[in-house]
Amino acid sequence: KYLPTISEASGKALTTAYLEDLEENYKTKYLPTISEHAELMIYDWATPGEVEVVVEDIERLDFDQYDKHDARMNDWCISQEKFWAEKRMLYADDKARLIQYLNIPLLDAPEMWVGGEDLLEWEKVWNKAEGNEYMEGYNESQGDTGLLFKLKESKYVPY
Repeated sequence: KYLPTISEASGKALTTAYLEDLEENYKTKYLPTISEHAELMIYDWATPGEVEVVVEDIERLDFDQYDKHDARMNDWCISQEKFWAEKRMLYADDKARLIQYLNIPLLDAPEMWVGGEDLLEWEKVWNKAEGNEYMEGYNESQGDTGLLFKLKESKYVPY
């Protein structure tokens, strides 16, 4: 069974007051700031809603009203094709990196949590395992040869 450490048990991060302060700051500071920078759509998810409704709301937004000098949607006013290619690569080809930020651990099974010290130890053991020191094809201990002149390129092609 998972036993919280002393710092977790006496910490302020999981108290009701802390979470209420976090929610209040989110509503009073973050949301007004982001609404100056982007279109903000607020939904009440206390009762489950339809994702299709959100998609339809996004489709109804008139993005043509913004030009490159507007503060809103400024992140999307990209003038050169090579920068659009980078955005497409990020959102289409590198989705796994973006989705990892949404990987929220299950809080109902604390015995499944991995502490920071345990994770660090696991990474050390993993990286010391034979063949894991370098990228595949670059491990001399695995019999890989010609390491000095091997070139691997990503699938990104600059325009």
